[in-house]
Amino acid sequence: MSQIAINSNLIAMLLATQLVFALYGAGIRRPFGSLATIADLPPAVRRASAITIFADLLFAAFLLWMWWFFIARMDLLQFLVLAIVFGVIGHYLSHRIRLVPSFFISLALGAFCIFAVSQLDAGPTIALSFSPSGK
Repeated sequence: MSQIAINSNLIAMLLATQLVFALYGAGIRRPFGSLATIADLPPAVRRASAITIFADLLFAAFLLWMWWFFIARMDLLQFLVLAIVFGVIGHYLSHRIRLVPSFFISLALGAFCIFAVSQLDAGPTIALSFSPSGK
């Protein structure tokens, strides 16, 4: 008999993490890119390469830490399927939300993930059991 445990807190946090992954840069400036080509930003921000590098490194550290957190607590297949599905949703949204709002949405979702990790008590879990029907 095989069991799959679905933790709603982990799934919500994975959705938020994948949205941060997709919305950071809003499809215009992917991670480790240049702000110089984005017309919505003031000229001082467009020239701020040190701040951009720091933000990109912080973004990469956050993603790696969150993905490690999920892999340690979720079934690998469940993690991969949900991460891909949520990543596709985020990619779709990244091309429909402008850069500045998507950046602030990413910050809010990142803060939610960090808060949720600090408050995680395993949350409500739904357990599904599968058994062969012929026995």
